[in-house]
Amino acid sequence: METFRRRPPSVDLGPGEAHNVRMNPEIVRSYLVGLQDRLCATIEEVDGQAKYLTDEWKRAEGGGGRTRVIAGGTVIEKGGVAFSDVRGHALPPSATIARPELAGKGFRAMGVSVVQHPLNP
Repeated sequence: METFRRRPPSVDLGPGEAHNVRMNPEIVRSYLVGLQDRLCATIEEVDGQAKYLTDEWKRAEGGGGRTRVIAGGTVIEKGGVAFSDVRGHALPPSATIARPELAGKGFRAMGVSVVQHPLNP
């Protein structure tokens, strides 16, 4: 099973560089995009019939993502694997209640979401 501590396959880190994975958002982005690719390829292989459709999108405030949807397969009735990398100029007030010193600070958030509905008998 993949873990975050595992080195992204598309990034070659030399000795002493592993600590930079946490500090370099582009390495994290590369890992997450690769994770989405691997998840989709594996699910397509297991299903054997259905293929993911891809929708790339942009966020007006900054960033964007790639949503992939699969439907009508022999194993998966419907599902999705989404990657997002969004940015903003200021955190929303709800995010700074517990940490007021972050009010007005910019942000960048990334993630992969997975929802799969298998075919029911």
